[in-house]
Amino acid sequence: MLLLKKRTKVPRYCLGELLLEAGVISPLILNNSVFMAQRTNTKLGRILVMSGHLTELDVDSALRAQKYLREGYMNLKLATELLQYGHEHQLTMDEAYLANYSVNRQYGYVSKLGKLLLAAGVIDDVQLDVTMNYAQKTSYPLGQALIHMSYITEETLVSCFNLQVLVRDSYIYFLDAAKLLRLVEKEGQSLEHLLRLLGLRSNTMDIHAPKLGELLVSASAISLEDSLILAELGIETDMMFGKLAATYHLVSQNVLDAAIDLQRQFHEDPLLTNVQATQILAMVHSTGNSLESVQEELANLDKPRQRKLVAM
Repeated sequence: MLLLKKRTKVPRYCLGELLLEAGVISPLILNNSVFMAQRTNTKLGRILVMSGHLTELDVDSALRAQKYLREGYMNLKLATELLQYGHEHQLTMDEAYLANYSVNRQYGYVSKLGKLLLAAGVIDDVQLDVTMNYAQKTSYPLGQALIHMSYITEETLVSCFNLQVLVRDSYIYFLDAAKLLRLVEKEGQSLEHLLRLLGLRSNTMDIHAPKLGELLVSASAISLEDSLILAELGIETDMMFGKLAATYHLVSQNVLDAAIDLQRQFHEDPLLTNVQATQILAMVHSTGNSLESVQEELANLDKPRQRKLVAM
């Protein structure tokens, strides 16, 4: 879990009180369990599990809810709703949150992006409903619709995608992603800085190598708007960016192969820079030539200059 700075003082929310408030145990069960815990010097959660009243998952969820409450990242109403829903369906806190926000809404299903923005407090229910209505009328994906409505910026959308990838790959929990996004949006902290503090940036991706979408955009092979739309589709459908770009014919297969090959070369050649890769890919895009021929042409152009430097 994330080690974030303390918020304003909030009630401590004892575990038993929280479980009682959520309606997953009765006052009688709580009193008997507290008595047994004190008598045997055993934690309350362990007693509730051993007695068969709760599962390990229930206790783990309650402890996480308690932590979020004490840190000020969740209110009591939401915490108890999630605990009750999770208990009934034996879901984790994250699964319960995701499930709760995909049912009983005016527009039905809510995308992963919408759930993250709601959880982080970047948008509210009214803004989401307005935007989903706009998205239905215009056929824009939610991310672009939110940008058009001026509810979020492109930078916010990119931050969401980065966090969603970390959640997808099980580096962080969903609600931790929401906390990080809140720190970025509400307190102006740098997402890159937070990820490095947590050891996530260096563990999950190569800082030196650009992402496929970034490389294609910088080479003017695809627009920024199209790249964001593809990134959102990729998150929602668990499809790779390159496959989506090819499926929708936004870039030629030649350019796409060149971009992927250049990404590989970043790992092999530490001297390759983003600027050089962008220039090379832009030439592939504008000329239609293969990556190999473009790099060979650039190498030949560079030879006279190298000979001149040696002669000097």
